Amino acid sequence: MQTKLDAAKSELLARAVAAAQSDRTCPAHNSLPTGALTAYLRDYYLHTAHEDLVDRDPVDVCGAALSHYRLGLDRPQGSAAVRAHTPTVEEDGWSCGGTVVEVVSHDMPFLVASVTHELSRQGHAIHMVVHPQLAVRRDITGKLLEILDADDCLPSRSSDAGWPADAAVESWMHIEIDRETDATRLRRLEADLRRVLTDVRCVAEDWSKMRASALRIADELAERPPAGMPEQETGDAWELLRWLADDHFIFLGYREYELAEADDDRHEALRSIPGTGLGILRHDPRADADDHPAGAASGRLSAAARANARERKLLVITKADSRATVHRSSYLDYIGVKRFDADGAVIGERRFLGLFSSAAYIESVTRVPVVRRKVHELLAARLSQAARSGMDGFNEALTAECGEERATEPARRYAHAFPDGHRADFSPRTAVTDVRHIESSTTVLVNNTVSSTGTTFLYRMWEETGASGEEIVRAHTAARAIFGLEQIWSDIEALDNQIPASVQTTIRLHSRRLLERATRWLLNNRRQPLDVAATIEIFRDRCNLVRTQLPTLLAGTERDWYEEVLDELTDAGVPAEPAQRVAGFSSAFPALDIVAIADRTGTAPLEIAEVYYDLADRLRITQLRGRIIELPRTDRWQAMARAAIRDELFAAHAALTADVVACGTPGDGPRERFDAWGSRNASPLSRARGTLADIETSGTHDLTSLSVAMRVIHTLVRSGSTRV
Repeated sequence: MQTKLDAAKSELLARAVAAAQSDRTCPAHNSLPTGALTAYLRDYYLHTAHEDLVDRDPVDVCGAALSHYRLGLDRPQGSAAVRAHTPTVEEDGWSCGGTVVEVVSHDMPFLVASVTHELSRQGHAIHMVVHPQLAVRRDITGKLLEILDADDCLPSRSSDAGWPADAAVESWMHIEIDRETDATRLRRLEADLRRVLTDVRCVAEDWSKMRASALRIADELAERPPAGMPEQETGDAWELLRWLADDHFIFLGYREYELAEADDDRHEALRSIPGTGLGILRHDPRADADDHPAGAASGRLSAAARANARERKLLVITKADSRATVHRSSYLDYIGVKRFDADGAVIGERRFLGLFSSAAYIESVTRVPVVRRKVHELLAARLSQAARSGMDGFNEALTAECGEERATEPARRYAHAFPDGHRADFSPRTAVTDVRHIESSTTVLVNNTVSSTGTTFLYRMWEETGASGEEIVRAHTAARAIFGLEQIWSDIEALDNQIPASVQTTIRLHSRRLLERATRWLLNNRRQPLDVAATIEIFRDRCNLVRTQLPTLLAGTERDWYEEVLDELTDAGVPAEPAQRVAGFSSAFPALDIVAIADRTGTAPLEIAEVYYDLADRLRITQLRGRIIELPRTDRWQAMARAAIRDELFAAHAALTADVVACGTPGDGPRERFDAWGSRNASPLSRARGTLADIETSGTHDLTSLSVAMRVIHTLVRSGSTRV
């Protein structure tokens, strides 16, 4: 079933087609087959949220897609087409208010993340990402022959009888960034992105080979361990390599090296072995290629480096001094496995570059090869030392090592470290469940934040609130729990293949909007850094109480919106309970303000809620909020201005609610409270209603008129506060 938002997007795209067809000079008439423009725009914007397009001129919507189409007309095999430009109406016939980066590439893992990380690394703020995956046909030279139906992009269709033999899935990326008019900088940006895309292609093509190399080396160590190497060290290396290959490491590069004499016959050099490179190390470096991830082809070793290279140590685990260009812009993790001759002397190294995966970071330290043994040894030594020195045993030692947490399991695990004479006195009260518990939890929380709100969420929250990354993640985590979004997402995932995918996407957009607003409120209205557990305890139950009563609390336009969304969801097959929750998402966010007012005034939350939603209808605040949401946000300043005036309206609405509640007596209904407040503020209320009505009927709802509306609302707040 098509939702109202889908219908609105379809109407916008139809107007975009009409705009293109009305202009006979439009490239669509020369490039696209008859009737293909509608299908192309539908597929191009298939996964783009309606809210990202609604404020745009149809000409700009069509112009962006056709500009990308022209770039994609020619893409030789094994290459990526990249263009960075700042379109203008005068030169291009369309505009987006900023600079556009367009990419056409074979579909591969890590594409979007790698490109957006490179843009962020260079300081470009990202405002919008359109990322269609299109099934296309090209001739042997790379000329575009046909764009197939969007359904043909599904992997399951690739083996169907109807899948053309020469068809392939491509990733087309349209990314809008801050305006840049310097042509030299734009060309440099294109070159940098091509370099990143080349690295992505090398990694994607060699992924299985790099993983196979790790497993092959592990098998070699098991079958032919280096002469004289301790069995435990060889076992650690074997286990680590297999653990890395089990989705704990993102393999980005591999190369083999040999220790040899330098050209002056007096020094040693670590030379890369030609033909052994894979991934980002695929291409053999030149002798002077200092910028190559592998370094120069041959480099002299200092005395210290020579000693390290010759050290009879099987594994080298460290950080490289260069950042990854693929997946995420972090310093590369370096795993080296030394090679030995028959006499046990070091003769070279096999090097892996990559990034530990999220699975590695959330793994318990007691299950990570190499680290596990070192942690056990460290804790055992510390505990034994503590017991012998007469400290308060296990508690102080483990607390000093790892921080205070519950620790019955470590207590039992390391009790053997105490000498016999001290074990009877061993009675731990608090300790740590896992050495890496805090770090692992942090990684999970950050990953959850990005996956549920998008890659630009942290940046936008920082820009709008000035909060640190830790503060944003804390607020985001609390907001998810307060509104029970995990359960909703689980319920919706369980409806896969039972309701249309477009309906699931709409639900996710509703939840994402609620989550962003709640996170922003917690950052702006609660003491930072947030105590997550305490915040959840304060708000969750009472916010849930308000949410369950929304069908009886809402009135007017807000109730109409609730019922419209509810009808769309239930008609699409969404069960009643999750449908009611999602329909109330746009109205549930103020529950945070309602609970805060209840705490300040000592009034029951539902009494506050009755006044809050009654005011929204009486003063037409709901309609004013809708006009603010419709404001354009084609650049970062417009987006920030819209967010600021929207948050300002929510804050003023909450302040008015507190004023009206203060005018009544316990047991009064919202009408009685409003009448009491209105009688004290009759003159400013009358002027405010007149001004707001004039703005509503004027048909002009820009930032200027809405700022006047906000001034009127603030006047009511100040007037009510001085008279109560």
